[in-house]
Amino acid sequence: MRHHLHCAEALGALPPGHAQRLDSDTDYFAAFLAGADHILDRLAETRGRFGGWDWFDQRDGGGRIAMLLLREHCRVHRPGEEGSTPFPLRASELAQRLGFSHSHVRNLVNEATAQGHLTQDAPRGLVALTPRFQAELQIWLQHLLGWFAETAAMAQHHLQARSQAPTHNKAAGVHNP
Repeated sequence: MRHHLHCAEALGALPPGHAQRLDSDTDYFAAFLAGADHILDRLAETRGRFGGWDWFDQRDGGGRIAMLLLREHCRVHRPGEEGSTPFPLRASELAQRLGFSHSHVRNLVNEATAQGHLTQDAPRGLVALTPRFQAELQIWLQHLLGWFAETAAMAQHHLQARSQAPTHNKAAGVHNP
């Protein structure tokens, strides 16, 4: 959760400090968790609307593989560059890191290529996200991080409302020493 809030803060979708509060403010943490069904509801409502992301996410470990491929893409792609940027595919490393077989990762990458989400230069061991898949990932991430930002705002609002609400005893004029 903290990672997602850091990302939302970095993109300007959320003011700084919410991610850190998850660790330092137990009331905020509890309020965020209490509102996390908002994120899960949005995920369920939008399933099937994000093209390549949904394709990956429907496969065993596919969402995690897609995120690692996106990370590698971001490491080599320079802002302003158009099109696909090839990067080395480390299928064995991905498989080991995620606890899958090498053949599972390779099969998923090959299927993703056939679906038009990736391109491969097999002789050189390179893979690239297609521009369409890049756009689909960007839209999905913007939505996901937006839902995290909304949940953080709801948690903050809940805490503010709770701190401003008079307690029952105060409202009844009862004094507790």
